Amino acid sequence: MHPELITLPGGFSVKTYGFCLMVGFLSAVWFAMRRATRVKADPDIILDLSFLSLIFGVGGARAFYVIHYWQTQFADAPNKLFAVVDITKGGLEFLGGFLGATAAAIIYARAKKISIRLYLDIMAPGAMWGLAFGRVGCLFNGCCFGGPCVEPGTDHAAQAWAMRFPY
Repeated sequence: MHPELITLPGGFSVKTYGFCLMVGFLSAVWFAMRRATRVKADPDIILDLSFLSLIFGVGGARAFYVIHYWQTQFADAPNKLFAVVDITKGGLEFLGGFLGATAAAIIYARAKKISIRLYLDIMAPGAMWGLAFGRVGCLFNGCCFGGPCVEPGTDHAAQAWAMRFPY
């Protein structure tokens, strides 16, 4: 696991998960803009939809995490509101992000009277591309599945690149 990508001067660390999310998001937007140009759609609408998807996607991802882990992480917190909005401790779920981003894109498309089907079709491969980068970030973070593979009976790693996944 490698949760910190680099540490900058001043003690600020760049998290590998966040970096992977950023690279996935930006490359997905670029990919969708190229697809839009190819099918004679407006790439500026892709930028608008992407920005809305980013905002509402993170909100939806956090909302799903809070709902999912309310009893174990948030119900007994002294300041529940701060605990809910504090994403520095982690806590995003893909399904909530996907639903939040999709809902925002559909509402925007209806308000602008543009083809919902066309623009969702353009953006769908980018969403899966971004998901792939997010899963790589999760793997580096060690938050979902996988862990260091240790030699039986010791605390030593079998190999630096070896990983063990649960059944």
